[in-house]
Amino acid sequence: MTIKEFSTEFDLMYNNITSSQSPGLDEYEKSVFLTHEQEGLVTALYTGAGTYGGFELTEQMRRSLDSLLVSEVLEPVDLSYDMIASNSTFFALDDSLWYIVYEAAKYKGDGDEDKKPCQVDAKNFPVEIVPATYDEFHRIKGDPFRGPSKRRALRFDVGIVDEHRVIEVVSKDALSKYFVKYLRHPQPIILDKLSDNTINNEHGPLGCELHESLHRIILDSAVRAAKAAYVGATS
Repeated sequence: MTIKEFSTEFDLMYNNITSSQSPGLDEYEKSVFLTHEQEGLVTALYTGAGTYGGFELTEQMRRSLDSLLVSEVLEPVDLSYDMIASNSTFFALDDSLWYIVYEAAKYKGDGDEDKKPCQVDAKNFPVEIVPATYDEFHRIKGDPFRGPSKRRALRFDVGIVDEHRVIEVVSKDALSKYFVKYLRHPQPIILDKLSDNTINNEHGPLGCELHESLHRIILDSAVRAAKAAYVGATS
């Protein structure tokens, strides 16, 4: 659907279900509802919430989020931050990363050291990455089944350090590269150029970048949410 189609059909559906008794919505308000429902749909597809069952369950679901899938190979970064272990490695993630789909790493000396990140074959990353929390680290660090091993490393989310979104990976030996496949945050749906407002720091206009099969799902949900907001405000 084009931006104009989103706007026109939103008005048509909204007026029909409210019998034209509710106040009209401007382009900013409609954009807020559309963006909110788009983000909720992506989250539901990723987690398998509701009736979706996870975006990798069927070929249709995999295709629906293709435009948001990103693969990167990252190299270690030096940061002014205390490590929790002597064999920790820091990596800086892209700000657009929303949900990690797959991650792995490789040790120094495992080959590909002279290749650029984009030239490295992702299949040659033998170290499994397992998300962990700082609270449980002391309990599992020496556990042969849950702690770091030759084929398993632990990933901790550090937060923002030196203006980077950072993870800390604890492994048996020094790591040279980290492979991550993730869903990036979708751009907002903005139906017109916004002069006084922004949505997710964007002024627009911006169309929906998800697969077209999801557009009407987003539109229907946004209209229902707008109707519910109106009913809630008048009840």
